[in-house]
Amino acid sequence: MQDQDVSLRTYPRLKPPPADEGRLERYRYLVICLAIYGGALGAASLLVNFLSRTRYPDIPEHMELAPTLLLSGGAFVVCAILGGIVAYWFGQRDEPLWHIIKWLAIGFGFGVLSPIITGGTLPLTLILVEIEAGVLSVGEAPVRLTNALFHMPRFAFTHGAFGLFTGLLAGALFGLGALFISSLREYAGGTLARFGPYVLAVLLSIIFYAIAALADAPTLARFG
Repeated sequence: MQDQDVSLRTYPRLKPPPADEGRLERYRYLVICLAIYGGALGAASLLVNFLSRTRYPDIPEHMELAPTLLLSGGAFVVCAILGGIVAYWFGQRDEPLWHIIKWLAIGFGFGVLSPIITGGTLPLTLILVEIEAGVLSVGEAPVRLTNALFHMPRFAFTHGAFGLFTGLLAGALFGLGALFISSLREYAGGTLARFGPYVLAVLLSIIFYAIAALADAPTLARFG
């Protein structure tokens, strides 16, 4: 009975880690990599989801550069925070099978949460878009900001619902990317283990964001 209790206590679980002052130092690489990668996927999925909301007979088109950068930039920030938190909580090394299962499950959670938190920040980033477009003056921004705070829960719910499919696609990419990024550090050696995770995270981030921002808009809209 005692051996059974020990095995249950030591079996890895998806839960926050115990207090450990050296944890951030050990998993700093993963926090940085998944913050970059998670932010890029959140930004990319937001752009794809916007394209998917184009109503027939209108043809989906990419936004101009400024609103694209502002809206996707807001999504990048909140999803980067989410990715960094995930890396800090669950970055510990596990036996290979659990390592795979863990990151795939975390990818699913990222896919569900990312459209909710990006939707919640949309009212704030829309203010920046309106200021840049000249529709809203800087002096009027504080009043709009107060109004936007009340709309954040509604945007989080609606964008979380309409953006779920795109978010789950991003979550699958996040889980697979995190699996390979963490495996490079844990199972490779030498220079590849030291610099490979950063290179892979940046490379994947550039690829997926570039696809969302530059690829054929009607084709991308089908993924939303």
